Amino acid sequence: LYGVPGSLPFLHLGITTYHDPRPLVGPSPFAAASARHHADMAVQAVETRRRWAAAWTRVVESEHVVAAVKPCRILTGGASGYLRFPVVAIDRSAARALLEAGRPAGVGPPYPTTLPELEAAERIAMRTVATPGADELARSLVTLPTHPRVQPRDLRTIEGILRRIAVERG
Repeated sequence: LYGVPGSLPFLHLGITTYHDPRPLVGPSPFAAASARHHADMAVQAVETRRRWAAAWTRVVESEHVVAAVKPCRILTGGASGYLRFPVVAIDRSAARALLEAGRPAGVGPPYPTTLPELEAAERIAMRTVATPGADELARSLVTLPTHPRVQPRDLRTIEGILRRIAVERG
């Protein structure tokens, strides 16, 4: 299902746009009531995302895939809600191959650049900061879907792509 909206550039899916901060204000009564109403659904969504993350962990740590990607690790004591499951491709061409073949199944791109390279960084004197790790992630980070609409066939499709990339690299 992601392939159709993902192919529409005007939706800007996977693109993060910087907006200057606005003054803080409290939520409207409607927004507060809506948040209370949807709290249980949010907890269920996090549980679903964590189950998909566990499945992706098994896939990317399997012997058939380790030559293609490495999972990102959570800090000890941390807990993730897994809006996406991040993996680091073994090289740029592996990242491109995974993105191209896996986009219809929900594979997503990383941020297009690093924070110091954003236009807003110039205003806060961040442009001079060296970020070699972030530069590498901008080239090789790829994210896998964890949302509640992910299907087992999406996992199988992406696993097949990862296995093919691993064979090509190994």
